[in-house]
Amino acid sequence: GFMADNKSISITRFRVNKCLPFLVVIFYLWSALKKRGVYLTLDCYIGRVVQPYSMNDYKLAAMLLPEANNDLREFCRMLLATPNPYTGTTLGADPACLGISIINENSIFHNILNATPEMRREYDNAFAQWAARNSEIVTDANRKALFHRFLREVYANYFEGMKRFFGELGVTAPLTDQNYIMSPSLVGMRSKYDYVDNHQYWDHPVFPEVEWQFPVRLSNLSALTGRLSVPTALAPARVLGKPYTVTEFDYCYPNACRAEGAVLTGSYAALQNWSGLFRFDYSNSADSMFRSTTIDIFDVVNDPVRLLSKRIGMALFSRGDVTPAEVKYPIGVPAVTAEYIAGYPRQLNELALIAGIGSQPEETLRYPEFPDGKADSVTSATGELKADFRQNTFSAVTPRSEAFVLPEGATGAGKVLEVTSGKGFGVYAAISLDGAPLAESGRLLVLQLTDVLSEGARFASADRKLYLERPANSPGLLRHGTAEISLALPAAGWKLHALGLSGKRLMEVPFQSRDGKLSFHADNFVGGNTIWGYELVRDAK
Repeated sequence: GFMADNKSISITRFRVNKCLPFLVVIFYLWSALKKRGVYLTLDCYIGRVVQPYSMNDYKLAAMLLPEANNDLREFCRMLLATPNPYTGTTLGADPACLGISIINENSIFHNILNATPEMRREYDNAFAQWAARNSEIVTDANRKALFHRFLREVYANYFEGMKRFFGELGVTAPLTDQNYIMSPSLVGMRSKYDYVDNHQYWDHPVFPEVEWQFPVRLSNLSALTGRLSVPTALAPARVLGKPYTVTEFDYCYPNACRAEGAVLTGSYAALQNWSGLFRFDYSNSADSMFRSTTIDIFDVVNDPVRLLSKRIGMALFSRGDVTPAEVKYPIGVPAVTAEYIAGYPRQLNELALIAGIGSQPEETLRYPEFPDGKADSVTSATGELKADFRQNTFSAVTPRSEAFVLPEGATGAGKVLEVTSGKGFGVYAAISLDGAPLAESGRLLVLQLTDVLSEGARFASADRKLYLERPANSPGLLRHGTAEISLALPAAGWKLHALGLSGKRLMEVPFQSRDGKLSFHADNFVGGNTIWGYELVRDAK
């Protein structure tokens, strides 16, 4: 992940098992990261196997049934209240613990829709008892509204109970919960958290045959074709006045445009002034990290495209290159909605392309005036960000960095960087490495990102919309890309170096200097080398 404070970094969330040996591993890793200034977040339940429940049913059971809630509490006691022998403190009271989500992705109104028949019966029986205690006569006309009210009470009792329990354990880390689903009906509940968290993906895999097994269906399109619903749909779900993090986001492999993900998300998260972004995920297994070279749908450890695009996102968001919007549009949401509202109006999301937005509890539902969702292009109130939905291009133009998302043949022009994408889709950026404005910097990184596929990956057709097979252990194949790049920089004293994937200088690159611009032809295959970017350095003499 990457945080808004450039003095801290964070890593992907941990998955923990209920066993002491693994806890010792967590303790040691935690201490090693803490020594290096790394802050961490964790969830107390993600997918730990607890019989007889499925993962979704356990989340629901822990909010309703005493036996499941007791199991959750005992696990939390072990995880959060056991002294870490390497640090001398518990995880729950460690200053390096950035925040704790009690149960991952447990938005009660949404999860009940996916309950098994057995768990739904548990809730229906409890609902009947609740109605009897409250002298409510349930009819077809009022059932939905009453059940919604019942779910609110179930959740409130669960959360307040867990919050008290965490206090008894000595947990001092900020708490959150219900960390997915962009629903106005969650605003009242989320306003009681220390901070609000959410999750969102572009081209999250769809499994047409068997869940979490191949084949996998995807759109294989740029998020610009969806008018940037990712990441903007996240914006209205923020509760104004509280920190807001996104502990899961990604533009998933094998989407050919996924290099845009960290750029788009980092840009608009900075405009919204969110508190932290965490890509899911670096790696799910030691196999991906140490043995296999195959790219996974979520794991980025073997995916140069997403690893390098994150560098752009970190400049735009973590370093603060993109200016937060001063203009804000509050959305009024009743603390208790009469029925479940599944989402915000789609067009409302587009306000996030212009200015800051978020929700706050009010007496009545109140949406600000929002765009009609048909504009050819939208520019932020700061003037730094522009999304063109007719050309499917994006630009971020800031004093210390400039970045473009460009389809083949398109041009992006900032104050310093200008790029015409020659062959294929590309993401391009110029980043000042010495902290000075681009026009005054003496050392710049210029990135050119296309696409990488694992050799042997099989698709049903050339459009790559049905992913049939992931090879077991395969090298990545870089898609050829070319571009014409120019930078408005002083003429004298520059050297341009082509960079390999590690950042090592491979060769000097010839360039032309004319009319106040330094220009060169970018080709990511030269002399048998794969080129991922360029280092532009000015001789101090």
